[in-house]
Amino acid sequence: MPEQPDATTYIFKLRPARWENKPPLNGRALTAEDVAKNWERFKAEHPNRAVLVSDVDRVEATAPDTVRFVLSRPLGAFLSHIGHHGMFYIMPYELFGTGQLEKDMWSAGPFIFRGYDVGVESRFEFNPNYFIEGLPRASRVIIRYVPDHQTALSLYRTRQLDSTLYGAAGLPSAKDVPELRRDLPNATYTPSPLHFDFLLKMDLRDPVFRDKRVRQAISMAINRDNLGQISGEGFWILEYGALTRWYFDPKKNEFPNARYYQYNPQEARALLRAAGVERAGPYDLLAARFWWAEQIEWAQYVQEQLRAVGIETRIKEMPFAEFYSATVVGPRWTGGFAMAPHITVADPNETYTILWSPGSPRIHSPGLEDLMRQDTELLEAMERQRREVDPNRRREAVRQVVNIIADRMYGIPTAVPMVYHIHQDNVAMNWINSYGMEYAFEAWRRE
Repeated sequence: MPEQPDATTYIFKLRPARWENKPPLNGRALTAEDVAKNWERFKAEHPNRAVLVSDVDRVEATAPDTVRFVLSRPLGAFLSHIGHHGMFYIMPYELFGTGQLEKDMWSAGPFIFRGYDVGVESRFEFNPNYFIEGLPRASRVIIRYVPDHQTALSLYRTRQLDSTLYGAAGLPSAKDVPELRRDLPNATYTPSPLHFDFLLKMDLRDPVFRDKRVRQAISMAINRDNLGQISGEGFWILEYGALTRWYFDPKKNEFPNARYYQYNPQEARALLRAAGVERAGPYDLLAARFWWAEQIEWAQYVQEQLRAVGIETRIKEMPFAEFYSATVVGPRWTGGFAMAPHITVADPNETYTILWSPGSPRIHSPGLEDLMRQDTELLEAMERQRREVDPNRRREAVRQVVNIIADRMYGIPTAVPMVYHIHQDNVAMNWINSYGMEYAFEAWRRE
């Protein structure tokens, strides 16, 4: 952890990493100058990510192994953001502008990139110059891309895959586990909620959906327990998913407006009548089959539940690339509903900044921009959690945001399936719920 002399200064001591031993770097040390120069490049080339850390005023290389980040104001999630493997990448600064970084890779980490076959696999070898020594390690790692769920299950059963990696269609659900345990009784099975913010979203430009009673009714029309059971087992999520440290259980009413998460079709119909809506639709309900095997079945169940309270929908299953472009990377769809996740986050502030803040190109639904600009209570609550640096006080500040969002229901958090990480009985692996490869460094296989 860095030294923190005050609430806006973070001093990092770099570990003795070295760049891969190939020209033109030839194994030179990774230094604080790498960090400082990459920060400037990061801000210029990746504004959608840099917005999370826009409070960083300057980054200074104070010694070859010491770098100082100075913020203009406190940011409670700074360490979470800067440590996120999908956030800030450090690359050799002498290669900036040469075109080489677009053609090849230079590693200073535990693995060296050795090749990639489009749609098939990526290959890595252990870095012989990595600074941590004396541990068992994998000499190489091959990541295979298996988009078909049943094919992935077959590869586990026949031991052609050693382990799951965080992904989508290849992760076994609770429905798959009994048969897998029969075929692989000595494998290790670790359950975890699929880490997404799976929302039922609406085109909030529609006058019907601008009434929060309608949105609350839609939420109360959904039986989240039964939704999860389609995949064998499910987990209720908040607007940022199921982050353990930041989870406030709506099933246990751990915040006042959790009542709008509870399945209550009678109250849903009463809310709709109060809003002057006896029947509505038909609306398109956009969906795609990618993140887990039963995703379209989930959409069909939501369709049934909305119909039961008087809202008709037509499921429109879209090719994944089209669906992703229209609903995930930005609000580029018109009319009706979409059932979509967005990003896997390590901190609630990622969700609030990227998906809920006015001005963000990835704000999650059409029409949300205008509603958020008018919602000063929610904006102020989001800002309070952002500026709080005490972990316990910040947790309560996040709870306040969760409670306000549960009242507004601008996007309706639903549930996610429980999925299972599996590794074979000859594999040693300490798994964490991550879509990076942090844990692969400690993984190894007995031949």
